[in-house]
Amino acid sequence: TESSMKRAISLFTDVAALGGEFAASSELQIALVHRSQLNVEKAIPILEGILKTKPTGELLFSTLITKGESLYVLGEKDPTSLTAAIAVFDSIARHPEATAYWRNQSLTYKGNSLERAGKIDEALAAYEKVINAPRDKESPEYVWLYKAGLAAVRIYEEKKNWQAAISTADTLAATDGPGAQAARERAEL
Repeated sequence: TESSMKRAISLFTDVAALGGEFAASSELQIALVHRSQLNVEKAIPILEGILKTKPTGELLFSTLITKGESLYVLGEKDPTSLTAAIAVFDSIARHPEATAYWRNQSLTYKGNSLERAGKIDEALAAYEKVINAPRDKESPEYVWLYKAGLAAVRIYEEKKNWQAAISTADTLAATDGPGAQAARERAEL
């Protein structure tokens, strides 16, 4: 509810004001609340403030993803924001410390942003990077693999490139993940 969101912002603001190790995380939570309400104009300056503190690890990637998502929302009306979102997602994908989860999420969002910008072939290239990336056998990342893969299948179908759509669906079906069966069924359509 609206009052719950205001209360959450108030509590996180109190924690952030204390400084210390939880300040930046609290600020990120404030930005996430604003973003969830599509009030990205308030979220972006908070995220930029967090980035000025030179965060690392999960805080860095969470902040960058949230900034990219916020710019993506603004990109609906402002193409320069969409270009900025693509740059943010690309910076995560290239970051040497990005895990497969963060890299695949950022490439999927980059693909979404490129699609919105009308750059379909570049979007496919971003999705294909996720699909063709080596997978860690110990702890494979499936969430963004399937999202990127199904986005690529959809684009191939829209282009009536049936062979590429089937091949991509077959690649997804060959995984051991929870979406393999759905991909198998999609390949058979």
